[in-house]
Amino acid sequence: MTIDSGESASGTQEQPEGPLLSVKDLVKHYPIERKGFLGARRGTIKAVDGVSFNLHRGETLGLVGETGCGKSTIARTLMRLEEPTGGAAYFKGRDLFTLSKASVQAPRSPSTCTLATLGSTSSTSESSAISEPERHSS
Repeated sequence: MTIDSGESASGTQEQPEGPLLSVKDLVKHYPIERKGFLGARRGTIKAVDGVSFNLHRGETLGLVGETGCGKSTIARTLMRLEEPTGGAAYFKGRDLFTLSKASVQAPRSPSTCTLATLGSTSSTSESSAISEPERHSS
């Protein structure tokens, strides 16, 4: 899956400084291991396989799909809560997968959004599942 509109949310051409977040061929596979004495590897679950997108300043990206399609795995991998199997990700030109976990997982800026899976909320609270950015007092 590759997403790159070439235009910002306002319909103007992308800005020359390049993408704020660039993800290239992101891969996250989980090994299936046999339980028992030898614990041999049995196969692989391909949770995310070749996802690419660019996100420019002022743009919003929504990941939409069925349960188990990899939306949360993409987010968890970009935040380094999971280690990628392959691919590259750059935030403001810095390689996210070569930075220390601590620097990637440091307290987020006020622009951090709180997200929830809509399927995990009741129908009466779906509108509040995606909240405004968290405000941190300075």
